[in-house]
Amino acid sequence: MNKLLTIITLVFISLFVSPTSAQYLELVSSIELPQAPRLLTTKDNYVYMIEPGFGISVIDVTYPDNPEIIDTIPNPTGYSARKIKIYGDNLYCINISTGVGTIHSLLSIIDISNPIQPVEQSQTELGIRLWDSMEFYGNYIFVGGGIATMHIFDISDPSAPILHQDLNVPGRKQYMRVYGDYLFINCVSHTLKVYDISNPNYYVMVGSFDEYNTFAYEFDITNDIAFLANCTSVLVLDVSLPAHLSYVTEYTIEDSNFNFYIYLEIDDNYLYLALDETIYCLDISNPTVQNVVSSISLSNDIGDLEKNGEYLYVTTYDSFDVLRINQNGIGDDLISEPNVIGLHQNYPNPFNASTQISYELSVSSEVKLDIYDILGRHIATLEDGTQPAGSHQVVWNADELASGVYFYKLQANDYNDTKRLLLIK
Repeated sequence: MNKLLTIITLVFISLFVSPTSAQYLELVSSIELPQAPRLLTTKDNYVYMIEPGFGISVIDVTYPDNPEIIDTIPNPTGYSARKIKIYGDNLYCINISTGVGTIHSLLSIIDISNPIQPVEQSQTELGIRLWDSMEFYGNYIFVGGGIATMHIFDISDPSAPILHQDLNVPGRKQYMRVYGDYLFINCVSHTLKVYDISNPNYYVMVGSFDEYNTFAYEFDITNDIAFLANCTSVLVLDVSLPAHLSYVTEYTIEDSNFNFYIYLEIDDNYLYLALDETIYCLDISNPTVQNVVSSISLSNDIGDLEKNGEYLYVTTYDSFDVLRINQNGIGDDLISEPNVIGLHQNYPNPFNASTQISYELSVSSEVKLDIYDILGRHIATLEDGTQPAGSHQVVWNADELASGVYFYKLQANDYNDTKRLLLIK
């Protein structure tokens, strides 16, 4: 859903969490890309991103405010990358055939110990049908897909993977996660299955949970709690006893539209959930309570996201975006000066095409944020309505305007302030 006027609003909502524990997301940089859904994975200062039809782009994010695509790893002839994941110093890629007719799948293993010079180690045929999920445990990779059989390869020598075992797991295996000595498999049959994989010669199913009606597209596990996301909610399960999974609660995302591409990322006490063009940040330190502490909306539907350090790397249908995770997001300023409403200088300034405007509200306020040209003519209204206390950000896209000096004016209750910005094309 492209927008001529891209407005990104960030709202801090204090729900059972103190202001000092909050996080908020700030758009740092963006690379425009051709329209397409993309998956990504990260290691150190590099992001590996699937470019449909071309291969895997390597992006240097040493300087997050200026990411640079430095290389493209080509697809195997006749195949297109579908799923990628990093394990150790290797990038594992599931490729699917691009020709007409029966789908064939291929597992590529690429040495990325030197990100500037990736080296393909091996290609292994997975066979007919769609294989689109993988997970790792010790020297083994588990590869699942659209049939009952799951391939398990010994990858102790990545240049020559050996088929270790085929495991019968009925149903398409959309997502898998290893947690401890257990493999959790989310199947399209609305069932979460748990296998004990501690003994590579004897894999056994020890538990399952099938008491949910909507298929979960993405899931992850932390601190013995599993979070399974679908298009309208997040199911929360206690997995401390893998043989007896138990329901905890369910988070509801009321404003989401249906979108098949739903992504979830967990780090410590925070969960990042991407629905449509919006990323929600939830405090999960107390998983029994839904605590949405912030959100940010981007310019298009989100294709994937992954956290690395203090940044979230995100693909949308037409961009690669870098978001900074600001700890204590609304800052100590709001604690030490609780009655302050403040308008900050836009960033970047000068800017080309788009810039970010930030402001703080100490109380719920009637807010109006307008743009004017140097002659005082009204150009755009970015915000007009009631907003809660907290830190807010708006991105103004000035693609259709000429270079020059503009002004932005914030009115919030009895407060008003105006600042200058410079558009250079």
